[in-house]
Amino acid sequence: MVHEAPYQAYAKVGRFVPSFGLKLDDHTSHIRRAFELDGALPESRVMGVEVGAMPNYPFLNASWFRMAARNRVPASWDISDVDDGWGSAINAGWRDLRWSVGGSAMFRRRDIDEGGDTSTYSLYGVLNPWRNLPVTYQAEYDFGTFQRSSGARTNQAAFYQELNWVAYNGIILLLAHDWADPDDEITDDDDHRVQLGLQVSPIAGVTVDGRLRVLLPAFGQAGKD
Repeated sequence: MVHEAPYQAYAKVGRFVPSFGLKLDDHTSHIRRAFELDGALPESRVMGVEVGAMPNYPFLNASWFRMAARNRVPASWDISDVDDGWGSAINAGWRDLRWSVGGSAMFRRRDIDEGGDTSTYSLYGVLNPWRNLPVTYQAEYDFGTFQRSSGARTNQAAFYQELNWVAYNGIILLLAHDWADPDDEITDDDDHRVQLGLQVSPIAGVTVDGRLRVLLPAFGQAGKD
């Protein structure tokens, strides 16, 4: 990676998760895992090149990459372990002092047996309107298309919102809500997840993160109680 160029520009080559939407530390969120952006899963990491710039206050990132099949875990130490598919992503917006807005687009093109084609779009924003109150709201809405194993195309969507409060330096309380509709042609397959969180950083660089989560499964799922 080459960085700290003029306009805070950078370029990197290797294995990474593409820049897209809000980069949450909660990798299990629907806006991350449902769109192959779960940084904890090796199969979400791609091999390619990304360039970007972040002058105050606009930002722009763009990448081109190759990847392993969606359900195949690539070799841990071989970054060239990819299949025939390719993809690209672009992420742009405006990041101000107390608010930011952005949009992303990502395309993956591959054979059906490697996961099929996907086209994903995102709109997101962050707001902290109170000068003396450390409360921040952030939200992201993702939508797009993917291919079933039959080759038919269908739509999916996900939404995430979070309200967090810095109660004290190193102590953050948060309330978050996840929603996802993994296939809009299937009735009642969406679900909601509500969570309360406490993040404590006793020393710089160390954070203890605790979450209490309640999953409200799809109405049509067996065992929904």
